[in-house]
Amino acid sequence: MPKIFISYRRDDSAGYAQAIYSRVAQHFSKDRVFMDVDTIEPGVDFERVIEKAVGECDVLLAVIGKRWAGGELDRAWLDSTSKDYVRLEIATALVRDIRVIPVLVDGMTMPSEDLLPESIRPITRRHAVEISNTRFSSDIERLITAVQRTPGEFGESLEPDNSTNSDERVAGKARPSISPWIILGIGAAVVAVIFLSLVIWWPNRQDPEHVANSELPKVIKVPAKKAGGLEVVKEGLAVKSQTQKEDGILVQKKVEASKESKSGVSARESNKEKPFTTPSVGLAEKVFRDRLSSGGEGPEMVIIPAGSFKMGDLQGVGEQDERPVRSVRIHRSFAVGRYEVTFGEYDRFAKAANRQFPVDQGWGRGRRPAIFVSWLDAVEYAKWLSSQTGKRYRLPTEAEWEYAARGGKETAYWWGKDWVKGNANCRGCGTQWESKTAPVGSFKSNPFGLYDTSGNVWEWVEECWHRNYSGAPADASAWIIGGDCVRRMIRGGSWVNPPTRLHASNRGRYYPDNREDFIGFRMVQELE
Repeated sequence: MPKIFISYRRDDSAGYAQAIYSRVAQHFSKDRVFMDVDTIEPGVDFERVIEKAVGECDVLLAVIGKRWAGGELDRAWLDSTSKDYVRLEIATALVRDIRVIPVLVDGMTMPSEDLLPESIRPITRRHAVEISNTRFSSDIERLITAVQRTPGEFGESLEPDNSTNSDERVAGKARPSISPWIILGIGAAVVAVIFLSLVIWWPNRQDPEHVANSELPKVIKVPAKKAGGLEVVKEGLAVKSQTQKEDGILVQKKVEASKESKSGVSARESNKEKPFTTPSVGLAEKVFRDRLSSGGEGPEMVIIPAGSFKMGDLQGVGEQDERPVRSVRIHRSFAVGRYEVTFGEYDRFAKAANRQFPVDQGWGRGRRPAIFVSWLDAVEYAKWLSSQTGKRYRLPTEAEWEYAARGGKETAYWWGKDWVKGNANCRGCGTQWESKTAPVGSFKSNPFGLYDTSGNVWEWVEECWHRNYSGAPADASAWIIGGDCVRRMIRGGSWVNPPTRLHASNRGRYYPDNREDFIGFRMVQELE
């Protein structure tokens, strides 16, 4: 668990710092979080205590408000020989090369480099987290998630000790020396155990080819119940299956058990988790994929009918930015991605456009949603997809996204007013993927046939950030005018959020050039 230092100015952000301290200390425990007001005992030399705390922390949170750099920069702030504690705290952390997270509060943006002392200018290149009054809970959750991913959270030392080999350090302390006779004894015991195991195993071993052949799954066909006048047949791997009831129709779910085959497939590839597969129910005739001119197919798209709906926080469970609730008219049908754009789909674009492939955090590619894709990257993908198909692809507008995500429902979630375990991937959702993304389509679809509109990854949409819906257009057009286009909207919640942040009207915002492992996207196609 990381040690956290909160750096702030009392005349700038004391209130925010105290609120951040309370939530972070509640999550990580008070003895892991340092903030001078609550941490320093009376009568001690606070300068030495602060110096020691900065020297031992794994992550420093630099709380930055509108007066952080001062209305007029004074000499203490700029003069490297004077004792401006905020400057010294941040400079020390940067020199140690630990994680320094700028926390922007009170609507503050990152200060310009030329306004800062030279020793702390690198902070402008550190990814910031915004904390606002209106979205404090969700913003602080994002901050806590960032801190949790800090090296050192499991107690490992971050800095080498010159007196001890870095490979001999555990939690910052050198391992005690071990007698070479003890090492020889342990080695002899290990050899004996291995020899005995071989003696027992060799006569009873199985022929490798027989094992491989017996474990290779066979291709079978699973017929689904007739739905909407169509009988859907899915091909898949022969696996242990289970039948359950979904929307009043008995369907078979196939749980795939991956095995490493003889064909040289790597263990990592063969052990990828496979999503549950369910037959299409009533929407097969509305699903299509466009051919790409370079070969292959684009994302699977679902046609969404025209209509009207109430957009926003109908249940009173959300934030102020989800109000006022308003009626929105969708004048024309449109197509939207059945799934979030996957690595398999995005990687084809990255290769063709000679772009860097986004990392997958070691979770796997293929059917997993593409992550570490910025808003700007998603826009470029849409342009490429349009050029490949001759159709107009783009990001959805907020209204299109919420209309499609709700699936014709006015409840907090598309399945009802209350959270139901097993319907989405999130923190606390009780799935096998709680700390990472799930393969797309691993849960039930909404009534429009869309998957993962709640959880898994946040999804970029077209809009600029607006504080609420006052003055928003009554149709599904993108609301660009009058907003803060320095930030773009994200919708749907992700694997890092709790169920309370996955309701249909929930909104988020992020800088368009930022890339995160909890943000992805899906496409919209304008129909002729």
